Amino acid sequence: MLTNLIKQLQQTADAYRLGHEVNASKQYRICIEQLQQLAVNIEQQSQLNTIISQLLSCQERHDLIGLADTIEYQLCPLLLAQPLKHSPALSR
Repeated sequence: MLTNLIKQLQQTADAYRLGHEVNASKQYRICIEQLQQLAVNIEQQSQLNTIISQLLSCQERHDLIGLADTIEYQLCPLLLAQPLKHSPALSR
């Protein structure tokens, strides 16, 4: 369910901020896989692509706080604000 994904993303952001990089990275990968399963329209996809690009940039710089902030303050609000359709796989 989408609310579970948002909760997982927020927990991932918290783990990055606390310096639990290994666990946060594992959870982050799971969240991104779930995010890719979302059926989104073109506008939503464009916004998601921009945010994912920012996330990758933070990862390349090893900027864990920037990564956490982008997850919490950009990705989660996008998911909350726009009713994204999700695949049945997210409902499990």
